Amino acid sequence: MTGIVSDIGAPFDLLPNLAAWQIAALVAAFLVGGIVKGTIGFGLPLVTIALMANVVPPKEAIGISVLPTLASNLLLVLEARRPAATIRRHLAILLLLPVGVAAGALSIRAIDGQALMLGLGIVIMVFVALDTVRIRLTVTAAHERLSGAIAGFVAGLFGGLTGVFAPPMVLHLLGLNLDRMAYVSAVGILWTAAAASITVAFGAVDLLTVPLAIVAVALIVPMAAGMGIGRLIRLRLNPVWFRRAIAAGLFAAALRLVVTGLA
Repeated sequence: MTGIVSDIGAPFDLLPNLAAWQIAALVAAFLVGGIVKGTIGFGLPLVTIALMANVVPPKEAIGISVLPTLASNLLLVLEARRPAATIRRHLAILLLLPVGVAAGALSIRAIDGQALMLGLGIVIMVFVALDTVRIRLTVTAAHERLSGAIAGFVAGLFGGLTGVFAPPMVLHLLGLNLDRMAYVSAVGILWTAAAASITVAFGAVDLLTVPLAIVAVALIVPMAAGMGIGRLIRLRLNPVWFRRAIAAGLFAAALRLVVTGLA
């Protein structure tokens, strides 16, 4: 597999090592990821990393996804209502997220590409399975802080290792049975905090280098275009069937990652 950079720490040697088909595949990955994000409200790194991991080395795929993910979540913050109250309620998540991210990011450099592909595939398959069977945990007021702390740390750990952080927090938020506006506000703030923590951590461990950041910033454009298309789809198509189609595609991509990781 051709890498984007021969040495992940080497500056400004990115574009010469990118073949035309790789550029097209990266653009397509973020266009599709943006469409999914705009339609169902989550899933950008799930989709983009799953698609890119077969085009560029998995660590580079994870690094590239960080900045577009952060940009997409900043848009959700604009929809947040009563942000101060949201931060107070989910403070346990916000405090433990960066701890988990740091632990994951410090570990990722020691993991080889095969093992990382296997782990990515398993995480995506588990999330798709949980979303498909619609598992709903019930989080009582007495256990909300503990549940939030666990969800925050585990989400951060997943994010630091794979760039995918949503599953534990989605399960926690659904367990709280929030109304739509409270849920949207929580997603906007928590997802942005997670993406920002991962960006800082990946920069600190040289997983997000200047060359990768250049590509990541450029890929914000197809991601934003995809989100616009996704919003139109959300207004016109049955979101249930679209969600099922995305789940099937993600599961297939994840299965390929698992098979490759075991090879």
